[in-house]
Amino acid sequence: MSKRGFFIFGAGYSGKAFARASEQGAPILGTTRSPEKFEALRQAGIEPLRFDGSLTPEIGDALAKTTHLIISVAPDDAGDPVLNAAGETIRTKMRSLEWIGYLSTVGVYGDHSGAWVDESADCRPVSKRSVMRVAAEQEWLKLGQEIGKPAAILRLSGIYGPGRNALANLETAPQGGWSRRIRCSTASIATTSPARFGIWPGTISAASSTSPTTSRRRRRTSSPMPPG
Repeated sequence: MSKRGFFIFGAGYSGKAFARASEQGAPILGTTRSPEKFEALRQAGIEPLRFDGSLTPEIGDALAKTTHLIISVAPDDAGDPVLNAAGETIRTKMRSLEWIGYLSTVGVYGDHSGAWVDESADCRPVSKRSVMRVAAEQEWLKLGQEIGKPAAILRLSGIYGPGRNALANLETAPQGGWSRRIRCSTASIATTSPARFGIWPGTISAASSTSPTTSRRRRRTSSPMPPG
């Protein structure tokens, strides 16, 4: 097995949590649209590269050495930005690639009229953004099949953690209805586990806390967030 090398397209909040939870010594490169965020990525252990929708020589060189590819970039009207820019490179030049992970959202499940959902539930996306997410998921699974590499879809619920408190939006949250959240450290474990051990190839998994709640209940039981 070749030395592990991680590349994160869209190394934002979740990407930095992933880097903190990853194995020591494995190089992690990640992209951002803003050079102003380079230093924050370096502090998280990520070597930053700028990605604005175009594949630069630097990104191409990094992908050639990547074993584990993580995508945390939302699709837009033109489709998936990473597939549009790097799809051909992934197909033909990533000789060391072992695994692909696409970070999606539980928003793809859409409106189930209050019923609980899991991975077996049908996708009923309501918003245009969620419709595009479903399409992107299928494109990444198809790509994995084409090149014979395991591709996993991880649907994350609302992420919270240091600097991002889900309770801060409760005053404008809809009343009633069940929902789940996931702490950034838990989301990072959910991502590093399949990346490290190669599980969940070609499958779709939903990641969230084990205890669903309602907005009213969160208001009643909320307490200060623990550090880190």
